Amino acid sequence: MDKLFKPDLGKIPHQPGCYLMFDKSGNVIYVGKAIDLRKRAASYWSKADQPIKTSKLLEKVAKLDFMITDTETEALILENQLIKKHLPPYNVLLRDDKSYQYIKIDLNQPYPVIEVVRNLHAIKKEPRVRYFGPYTSGLAVKYTLQLINRIFPLCANVVELNRVNSSSPSSPSPSSGRRGVTPHLDKGEHRTLQGRGGVKPCLNWHLGKCLGVCAGQSTSKEYHQVVHEVIDFLGGKSKDWRKYLRQRMEAAAVAKKFEEALKLREQLAALDIIVAKQKVAQPDELISQDIWGWLITAEQAVVTISKIRAGKVIDYQTFVLRLPMEINLDEFAADALMSVYSATLDNWPKEILLPHLPKDPAVLEGWLSNLAGHTIKISVPQRGIKKRLSLLMQKNAAEQASAKVGANLQIKTAITRLQQLLGVKQLKRMEAYDISHLGGTYTVGSMVVFVNGKPFKSGYRRFRIKTVRGIDDYASLGEMIYRRLQPKRLADLRFAANLPDAILIDGGKGQLNTILRQTNKINIVRLPLIISLAKREEEIFVPTQAQPIKLSLSSPELQLLQRLRDEAHRFAITYQTALRTRQLKEGSKIKGIGTSTSKKLIKAFGSLRAARAASLSELEKVIGQKAKLIKNS
Repeated sequence: MDKLFKPDLGKIPHQPGCYLMFDKSGNVIYVGKAIDLRKRAASYWSKADQPIKTSKLLEKVAKLDFMITDTETEALILENQLIKKHLPPYNVLLRDDKSYQYIKIDLNQPYPVIEVVRNLHAIKKEPRVRYFGPYTSGLAVKYTLQLINRIFPLCANVVELNRVNSSSPSSPSPSSGRRGVTPHLDKGEHRTLQGRGGVKPCLNWHLGKCLGVCAGQSTSKEYHQVVHEVIDFLGGKSKDWRKYLRQRMEAAAVAKKFEEALKLREQLAALDIIVAKQKVAQPDELISQDIWGWLITAEQAVVTISKIRAGKVIDYQTFVLRLPMEINLDEFAADALMSVYSATLDNWPKEILLPHLPKDPAVLEGWLSNLAGHTIKISVPQRGIKKRLSLLMQKNAAEQASAKVGANLQIKTAITRLQQLLGVKQLKRMEAYDISHLGGTYTVGSMVVFVNGKPFKSGYRRFRIKTVRGIDDYASLGEMIYRRLQPKRLADLRFAANLPDAILIDGGKGQLNTILRQTNKINIVRLPLIISLAKREEEIFVPTQAQPIKLSLSSPELQLLQRLRDEAHRFAITYQTALRTRQLKEGSKIKGIGTSTSKKLIKAFGSLRAARAASLSELEKVIGQKAKLIKNS
């Protein structure tokens, strides 16, 4: 056994800062901070009875570096930056934080775009750019955007307007317009305006749901006012907007502008429905709190957060944090706060209520207040409504943890049963393949990967089919699987290490036998088990079994295979659609060549690139006189 690394403690200063532990390959495996770096290092290497997980960490350490800071607050900030940069496996980290989504509103634009962005690590904080999130559920983002578009008179062509319009938010407009109200049309008047700057009026305008910036009937400044109302709405403030809508509705009714009054009433009704669904947590409209609950298990912690703004619950978040080491409750609280609020960009609370006080709360308050731009207090409620809400969040965390444990247990059970049914020792890695094309053109293949029963998206691959012309799904599948398993690729040890335990294709016994005849030509030591799942009866065909396996539609093992197959189908269609769109756009760049001609060329030659390489006579057989346009392009 190799001798364990031990740092020279005498060379480590009694100063605040951060320390980094490296393995023998030079990878950062843990980052920590300390008021006294030497004392913290001594706590690792001077104790004989370390917890099991800490001992395993120390067995992997081959080097220790440290960085000195002036204060502990600076050490906290540096630690957060280093963890984001290195993503050390032994630190408390948010699971799947790259998949979290944010609603972004850029107020620097003449007509602010409301869009969804993801991957916090790629987001740069900029002045006058607001972010709301993170949203841990894609459905929550979709629902929120639907509500915004239902309530507020937003333009669907703002991206195009920003491209062609160089005016600032305060620039004048040809028309005065009215904030938040679609310009009134008299009976018999049609929406046939030419738009602004060459941009056609959007569909929302034709439906009476747009403020009219694309039709030249309102200003950039007025549109900014509406967007600010959206920001207030996302921040839990809806009272001012509701009051404004009611005033405008009553004024329109008095003026006998009944169409306008009806639109305003619909907006007001939609807003009232949403506000009614926002549960009043505390009657004080100045209340701005994040109330935490958590449940800690051996490997992970489930954190639930109720976000209260203006006294109303505006969001409910659930996070799962990885716990690779033993950790004290006060250290966990501090690390959890850092992990979650490192992913927060806007709409900060004024108070954070926790079940347990974190280590160094004053330092954390300073760090959070600096990020938020206002004072944030951290406390543990002792009595009253705050205590009741805190206990409720603890209960919610326990329920969420139980549900996640139950789901994981169901997946493990499904894998175990499938192993028995298929006669294999393990099913750690399963791959599924599918083919997508449009009448024999744009033929592509997809490979999706499930590891331990869950999607492993970094392992997904896409294939352009090279050897098959026309419609032949099984020849295309055979090509794809051969390219995946060909021996020269498996000579790469990294590729061979990722050989699947099973491959799933769509189809019945005949389709499976066709693929097996092709894959049997592949000369490798261990060919993965290849099975098929027939859609009509959902029967599983296995090469070693004469009869198909029939399972209940509600069985977890069948549902796992269905998810794998359907994911391959989705991934193939997405790629095929994107490829087709890209090629058709390429064809539209050739003067005189439209979509119909592009499709003919792609059907005949496989791609526009191949069509360009064809001879003039070959092209004339397909598109006649237009062939010269291709050769001259």
